[in-house]
Amino acid sequence: FFQAEDCRRDISVSLEFRRVLFRSERINFIQAMLGSRAVFAPVPDHSTRLIVQGQNAYVDISMRHQNARFSRPSADATLLSEVGSTSLIAPGDCPVVNVVYPSVRPGMVSQIHAGVLGLAKGAIPTALEAQHSLGLHLSDALVYVGPHAHGHTVYGEPLDMIRAAGFTEPDYLRPTQTPDEYEIALSAIAVRQLVDAGVKEDNIVVDPTNTRTDPRLFSNRLGSAGRHGQFLSIV
Repeated sequence: FFQAEDCRRDISVSLEFRRVLFRSERINFIQAMLGSRAVFAPVPDHSTRLIVQGQNAYVDISMRHQNARFSRPSADATLLSEVGSTSLIAPGDCPVVNVVYPSVRPGMVSQIHAGVLGLAKGAIPTALEAQHSLGLHLSDALVYVGPHAHGHTVYGEPLDMIRAAGFTEPDYLRPTQTPDEYEIALSAIAVRQLVDAGVKEDNIVVDPTNTRTDPRLFSNRLGSAGRHGQFLSIV
């Protein structure tokens, strides 16, 4: 969907749909296709926790906060910096914000799970602030916002949190026919937060694929039991 070039490398993003049954198969598929030596696959928990490769404590990293069922760290963002490393986030219908820094060697990539609560709590600004504090220039970042549900609805406490974060009608919320229920423009909020943090708007691509209508993808909102995994690798 976009490609950026510098003097020594190309960076490209493309969609390839494969269906796998178990998390172990996801990992095996990625390792076989990309030759990844390390796969970081946190369990999204709608927070601002961040995993930074090579560090055992940074910002709100939660390698300590284990999800007992899957024995994987609970977090909503990753920041990787070693060749052979892959980040894998598998949301239901939420967008994943994929960030790459083409000028950094050997590579620096980040994924952010941008669900309703994560957007309200500031998952994107928190992750970008961490990247900036490590010396990365956000103006150099290239961003791909992945497939997600269009027409995602919000109500109750999450709606109050989104409004409190400054995202209101008509730019980010649109009333539905159900009282006190609104459609939320997830990608528009994500783009706003990215630009406010210092990412160039021209460097952001939003995927138009709708998980609710595209038969290639799962949708929790439509009752699917599966998830669509998005991965980002340094190869």
